Amino acid sequence: MNPHESAPVPPATEATALPLPSDAVVFPPTLPLVMSTEDNPGRADLLVGLTASLANEAAQQRGPTEAAETPPPPLPPVTLEDLWQRILARLRRLPLAPAGKWLLTVNPFYLASAVMMLYGLYLVSVDTQLLGQETSQLAFNFSSLQLYECLLVVTAVVLARRRIWYDSTLLVIFENLFAVVPFILISQASFISADWKWAACAAAVALPLARFTILHRRLPELNLPLNVLALGACLLLVNLAFPLLYREVIEHDNDWWLAIARQFWLGLLPLPMLALNCFPPLANRGDGPAGWARWAFIFPALWLGATVAHLHSIAYVDGQKFSPHLASPLLWAFAWTLRNKVTEVMPFLAPAWRNRLLILPLLATLPALGAKDTAVFLVLTLLNGVVLTRLALRHRDEPWFEPLAVASSFALLAGLPEFLGNAYIPEFSRGKAVQLALAGFALLQATRSARIKHGLLGALLVGLGTPVLFTRLDYVGPFALQNALLYLLLHSFRWRDTQVCSAHAIRFAVALMWLPHSVVWLRIAGPAAASTIALGALLVLAFSVLFHLLDSPPPKLVVGLALANFAFVPANWTFEALRITPIGYLVVLVSFLLFGAGTALALLRARWLSPKAPPDLATG
Repeated sequence: MNPHESAPVPPATEATALPLPSDAVVFPPTLPLVMSTEDNPGRADLLVGLTASLANEAAQQRGPTEAAETPPPPLPPVTLEDLWQRILARLRRLPLAPAGKWLLTVNPFYLASAVMMLYGLYLVSVDTQLLGQETSQLAFNFSSLQLYECLLVVTAVVLARRRIWYDSTLLVIFENLFAVVPFILISQASFISADWKWAACAAAVALPLARFTILHRRLPELNLPLNVLALGACLLLVNLAFPLLYREVIEHDNDWWLAIARQFWLGLLPLPMLALNCFPPLANRGDGPAGWARWAFIFPALWLGATVAHLHSIAYVDGQKFSPHLASPLLWAFAWTLRNKVTEVMPFLAPAWRNRLLILPLLATLPALGAKDTAVFLVLTLLNGVVLTRLALRHRDEPWFEPLAVASSFALLAGLPEFLGNAYIPEFSRGKAVQLALAGFALLQATRSARIKHGLLGALLVGLGTPVLFTRLDYVGPFALQNALLYLLLHSFRWRDTQVCSAHAIRFAVALMWLPHSVVWLRIAGPAAASTIALGALLVLAFSVLFHLLDSPPPKLVVGLALANFAFVPANWTFEALRITPIGYLVVLVSFLLFGAGTALALLRARWLSPKAPPDLATG
């Protein structure tokens, strides 16, 4: 017998082939045992014998009667739904990568589909060999886009009926964004032929209205208020007017169209965005997701963005060069609207972030700063300053309002017209104006602070800014150093010792630098430096008196050095006068001085010798 073959197993009889009890050890049906019996047929017989022996042992433990009366439990039926739930349960236990979780949560395929649709329309519109003529290209693009938008609406309704709100809302957003794209296609193609534009415009108006009607009836949770619908209708009419009128205007007078487009950018486009600030807050409606009503403020922003793209595409086809300063009013209006409506759009956002968004209106004015004519920048900055100043006066406890209002005031310096800048600032340029505005704001903030590091920063700004403002001044280097040291001494009146550094030591070092520098500069420059040194010393003494009146004793070292600096100015003048005076004059002057000293000694001798004696006895 072959040793590799298994021993024959006798067939199971009625005594051995007993039914399996309910507590018998069996393989679960969901985990099938895969055995290969082709290569080794003896394995099957071995399994049969092992199963029979286990069944006999279980039957002997429970008794023959009980084993014979207990039937095997029937296997539960497995449906397709149960199988799918088992698969999902196993997938949830798998350690998915962050990218996989992001795909399941965000579902970026809708966004990728929308992007690919727009990119495909662009490729078709610029391909001159695809269909042979531009009318066919427009028909293909127009029909493809309308079919895609209908698919968006139908899918959004179906998903909303199944309460898949995230994907349904995303599709509705895409539909609102694509509502103006057909007008862009018509405007670009009307340069070639204008025979069919009336029919295309009618279809471009009728089809979006039909889709919005479907959304209005099938998605009552997304019903927009009348003010938002009226705003959307106005923007739709504006986009309708562009392809119908602008070609005739350009053919008649292109400069007139440039003026109209400029008015749109500077005044008409920001108005709808500013109008959103006047709309009252909306409550959630229907059974939709919580906060779905806040999308009523997102849709007008999408319509306006598409209108901006439409106007820019016309300018591109017409060969106009876009100026970034034209977008500043619209960006400014969007920044203020975002700040005012952010709590309605994102209620989970912390309240502090609402005030931090106030920096966006200031940043929105920067594109207008690069224009040759800074009138747009000055108007927007002035409006920022008025609104921020009002907020700072009404909410004094808010730390963001006052600095931003001050920043708006300094921003006016950055937009100073050239004819005014040349009158006050030597070699004026836009870059120099921006530097001065930034340095002035930082200097003011450093002056308001009592920290030593802010004082050092302010002194650095003063030292670097002095040569910019006084480029034609003699001894501008020593003058800048004198101003920096003087600023640092004045700032040191509010310093306090900390664990990091000693305010007394830094103040002592600065004071020791101030006095020798004043002496050396006065000896070199003479009268050119005397007024600066004297005024600086008087300013330090005035601050000392002010702090003394406020019950905050000034540093004695700074007061003493200020007196020494002030006294050194007349002393230096006296020394220079004596140096050039003839010796005879000096001898006569000394005689008068000695005579005065003798008279003073005669009057004061009695008090020094006997201070307690009466005056008449002391002089007798």
